[in-house]
Amino acid sequence: MMKTTDPPVQVTEVFDQPLSRVWQAITSHKQMIEWYFEQLPDFMTEKGFTTTFAVCSGTQTFTHIWEVLEVITEKRISYSWKYKEYPGASVLTMEISPAKQGTQLTVTHRTTSDFPYEVPEFKRESCREGWKYFISERLKAYLK
Repeated sequence: MMKTTDPPVQVTEVFDQPLSRVWQAITSHKQMIEWYFEQLPDFMTEKGFTTTFAVCSGTQTFTHIWEVLEVITEKRISYSWKYKEYPGASVLTMEISPAKQGTQLTVTHRTTSDFPYEVPEFKRESCREGWKYFISERLKAYLK
């Protein structure tokens, strides 16, 4: 999530749940606040929908600014991801597809404008570990 020249961070997980259940978990505001960001004030699967919310990490505040860019129901959702306090921008895409044992979710986080490298939260490893935590731990536990 640092530089536009870096490959996207990608995490894939298979859930023993039907496609519709996984789609609801990644797009329903009520469900997203259970496993994703409890600070999320609202979320709608409509192109152009925007939301802003603050997350604190240590002494730093990261005010997230999201805008929904694309929605293909029960297939893919993409939204831009920026921060009020820092330069940089990225696009997050969550894609779901049928798998032998349920539903596969692939999360791709691609930097579109460089983030400040000196901020630990913007390092590639931090981004990858964050997505593993959200998808392979939090969402996995939520969907059991």
